[in-house]
Amino acid sequence: MNLLDIAKSCEDIARGVFSFLPHVPTASVDISAVVAELYAIGASLRSLDGSHKTPSRRQNFTHIATDLELVVRASLRQTLRDIYDSLSRMNQAIHITNLHNAAATAAGTPIADTIAALHKRTWDGLWHYFYTQAGYSLHLRLKYYKQMLEEMSAIAQGEVADEVMLASCRAAITTLRVIQDRQVAIQAQQEVQKQHQQHHHHQQQHQMPGQFPQQPPFHHHHPHHPHVSAAVPPVPPPPPPPPPPPAPGVPGVTPVAMPRAVSPDDSLEHILDPPRAPEPPKRKSSMKKAGSFERQRPNRKEHRDSIHWSNPTSPKSPVDSSSDTMSLSFNSFKHWAMKVYSSVATSTPLRSTGDMTKCYGENMPEVKAHLDKGYIELLQLKFPGRPQVTFSFFLRDRDHRVRVLCKVKSDKRTAYSSTVITSLLIHREGSCLMLCHPSSGEEDRVAWANLQFSTLEYMVLFFCTFIALRGQDSSDPVSRIKDYQLDGEELVFSGETIDNHYIHALHIYVDTSTRAVRLHATVLHGELKHVPVWTAFIHQYMKRPRSWMRHVEQEVIYLTELQPTVFINSDEYKPSTTARGEHIITFTSSEDAVMFMESINEISHVLRKK
Repeated sequence: MNLLDIAKSCEDIARGVFSFLPHVPTASVDISAVVAELYAIGASLRSLDGSHKTPSRRQNFTHIATDLELVVRASLRQTLRDIYDSLSRMNQAIHITNLHNAAATAAGTPIADTIAALHKRTWDGLWHYFYTQAGYSLHLRLKYYKQMLEEMSAIAQGEVADEVMLASCRAAITTLRVIQDRQVAIQAQQEVQKQHQQHHHHQQQHQMPGQFPQQPPFHHHHPHHPHVSAAVPPVPPPPPPPPPPPAPGVPGVTPVAMPRAVSPDDSLEHILDPPRAPEPPKRKSSMKKAGSFERQRPNRKEHRDSIHWSNPTSPKSPVDSSSDTMSLSFNSFKHWAMKVYSSVATSTPLRSTGDMTKCYGENMPEVKAHLDKGYIELLQLKFPGRPQVTFSFFLRDRDHRVRVLCKVKSDKRTAYSSTVITSLLIHREGSCLMLCHPSSGEEDRVAWANLQFSTLEYMVLFFCTFIALRGQDSSDPVSRIKDYQLDGEELVFSGETIDNHYIHALHIYVDTSTRAVRLHATVLHGELKHVPVWTAFIHQYMKRPRSWMRHVEQEVIYLTELQPTVFINSDEYKPSTTARGEHIITFTSSEDAVMFMESINEISHVLRKK
């Protein structure tokens, strides 16, 4: 793997993407962000290459070899190939369009297409393809690559890396690599079928005597893309000039046709077709007939989950992960909590306050063995320090009961403590989240665990995950508990929305200590009231809210670049989006929509003054 060559490819492709800027001014922010990330990736690869050439640092590469293979050879090169193929097809189309337009001008006929239109369709197709493939934007994908490469570069230089950031990026890129590998396999199979059909058609033509062979359409062949072509309309063109220069290449990668995305219409093979209009948002008249997500609450069972433990009989078993900091289960069992940290796009440091991470629960030596027999581990977080504390959520699938587990590992021993999630309350104290058992008095609480967080995003996502899992537990409802709001946040806006036929409450929270801003959607009615549906950090967009937010109808607002973390399984709920991946917020009143816009603009104004 030649890191320097791949770094040069990133920089070459960045220059190719930069060419979109004058032709697609409406996407200037996204284009500039992609170009910046590509150059940053190139810089990180150059840094790694320099470290590898330094004898004293070469041994450090044993610690990052697996991650380097995952990021660079497996995922990044495929992404570069996808962009490369798109640029190549656009270059060919531009060349042929110039021929058409020259012939049309000479003949006095209307020009069929413009270079700007080709650039816009190509960019829109690229953006939509990558969003459809991964569920988030190309910009965020490149940011994951950059962040992970920066952490690996730190390790290669003998420095201490951010293990939480590294684990989060590793989880996201691992999931992406599986998708990419699957699509490449599908594309290869389709190519074999295509060649077989062409061979069969060729044989049929030779078996039909007395018929002239069909005249093949004129094609412009790219020297590095023999399988990519573009047909010319029936305007007699002049003799073609030499082919245009190829798009930037990817070292060590043989160009291939673009793999299929989720559906044929999502493939980059169609980027030169006129784009489809965004799907219109659902109207209130059809949506209000349905209820809220509380109708999907798991059925209660007769199983009693005593803290003294009975022998579970569920055949389910957990899946262990080797992640250094955060372990996610990747197998046939799917649950939203397994990927809750896979799309963290920002990192807001917290000033450390309060006590260190501790577990106050009683030692239960046999509890881990019981959990392994009857529960599935959904999420695992390791908190640095001595002793080291590992916190896990476990689900019993047969009755949707959730237990939490604290593992405390010291030099002398390893201790475990566990309890049912519905027995705990959660509240924030500075940079800590306290998990407590309620006591006899209304304000009395008995501490079970104290968790110290270094970034606001990880604290908020843990808080939301805890509230969501507790709310979705099949035991008694907990809507009466008043710990659903995170201390230290100011509620700036609340409104009622309709999302995929569900009635939700949408809030805007501003963290008073860090000034971070997030959107937070919750169930509005029923016994799951206040349970989180999704949350998304938006403070990174506050400098230019108009480039991120569009008021398209009285009750409807489009948000671009929104990266929500969803706390419901995808087979039950998916956020409403347009065909271009814009997030659709549909309020039940135009007044709420206007107030939402005003609140965002006011927050933006205040933050810019800070």
